Amino acid sequence: MKILLVLYDGGKSAEEEPRLLGTTENKLGIADWLEEQGHTLITTSSKEGADSEFRKEIVDSDILITTPFHPGYLTREVMDSAKQLKLCITAGVGSDHIVS
Repeated sequence: MKILLVLYDGGKSAEEEPRLLGTTENKLGIADWLEEQGHTLITTSSKEGADSEFRKEIVDSDILITTPFHPGYLTREVMDSAKQLKLCITAGVGSDHIVS
């Protein structure tokens, strides 16, 4: 499966602190495991606009994982383009990212 993570860039802080899991650097702590299972993992912080990595990669992704602090919004337009999407996960609590 292709899994798309939309996370925030943590920079030096994330590199120094692996417990900052919601960053593009630390990939929720699941990157190695997912890849060992044979999945393709795409991680990006680029989420705004039609030319964003989010919009380009969602088209053939099976799973979307995003966070409440740097959400990739799954609008009806985005959802219509994501024909293979089976699961949407918010890695955290507090807000919705699906807009119909």
